[in-house]
Amino acid sequence: MPVIYAAALGLLVEWPELWLDEVLQLVGTLDRDPGELMAWVRRNPGAAPLGYVAQWVVLEIAGFSHFAARLPSLLASAAAGAAMFRLARQAGVQQPQAAVALFLLLPIQLHYAIEARPYAQSLLWGVLATLFFLKDRPWAYGLSLLAGLYTQPFVFLIAPAHAGWAWFHDRRKFWRMGAAAAAAGVLFAPWYLYARSYWQESIGESGFRFTVDWRSPLLLFREISGASYYGSALLLILAVLGMRRLPAPAGRFLLAGIGVPVVLALAADAMFSYFVAIRQFLWIVPSIVLLAAAGLEELSPKWRRAALAGLLLVFLWYDARFWTRPRGENWELATAELTRLVGQAECVVFEPADIHLVYGVFDRELRKRSCGPLEGRRRVIHAISPYGRERDIGRVVEQSEAGGSRFRVVEVGGR
Repeated sequence: MPVIYAAALGLLVEWPELWLDEVLQLVGTLDRDPGELMAWVRRNPGAAPLGYVAQWVVLEIAGFSHFAARLPSLLASAAAGAAMFRLARQAGVQQPQAAVALFLLLPIQLHYAIEARPYAQSLLWGVLATLFFLKDRPWAYGLSLLAGLYTQPFVFLIAPAHAGWAWFHDRRKFWRMGAAAAAAGVLFAPWYLYARSYWQESIGESGFRFTVDWRSPLLLFREISGASYYGSALLLILAVLGMRRLPAPAGRFLLAGIGVPVVLALAADAMFSYFVAIRQFLWIVPSIVLLAAAGLEELSPKWRRAALAGLLLVFLWYDARFWTRPRGENWELATAELTRLVGQAECVVFEPADIHLVYGVFDRELRKRSCGPLEGRRRVIHAISPYGRERDIGRVVEQSEAGGSRFRVVEVGGR
């Protein structure tokens, strides 16, 4: 199943336009030397180098394309699907094929499977770490956690869930696997100490703030499946049935794999004063899927097949919507338009100033046409990001008008 899945995604992965977060990663990985790559990674809050390095290697070998940029995520997603088969068996799920199907077609998982970002890779490491924990293999467990930390540090939040479960159910495993997790944390410390001040500086410059209110649980519930409230509600019903189906220790293990990372992710966001995003909770998806797959076994064969087919149809509907809905932004098209217009003007004003890096992914010559002082300029192109703040955009327009410049605004379609 994962092989067919990977082949199908390979045919479709070029289709969606690159969105801003993907382009921002490409700013750091495309045509960069290793030193420039590391400098870019450390500037991204919570980022770690392994996922960026994987993309950088592929781009160095294959050159730039949507397919090459997204290939590490696609392969990681397929590998995670294969690992889910083993994990489902280890967790006591009698029909691991159902768990694999739910996991691969789950819209939020599929979203990150074709995104040129490191989240699908970190999800793979989370699935492998959980599998090796249950199989009591401390070396493999520690290495999986270490790879996860150096891909996306939030994946490590599953380790306290594992430790808490082991404390009450298997003290020997607690000490063995706890030592492996601690070793992974120690080996990640150099990167954390190196990058932490840059993370804090970037968060301060971004203006993002940590906020949680009564709507936050609803947001998490709606988005964790990627299938809105409908898909999440169906998964919840099956997960409750799964808690009844599985032996109590197995059910508690999966429940801990959901609750503990959620609480710790919110605590980490509060500590760094960073905004809450669904990608910070991605590591709870395998536990949810395993409980749902176990819940299917509580139903009669007839209803089991109907429930699985119905849930997969809901997932496929939202998967199709993800591919076909307008993304609201097309940086490649905007760059082509800007390149065309720049020949009719003296120079380009980028607002915000560093947005030239985004356009530069598709045309590195544009930066050379950036304006200096606007005074005396008669024909100026203003390239404005839809994510820019209105007061900054207004300031540029006022400066242009005050300087007597004629200008034309090129704005990428926003959300």
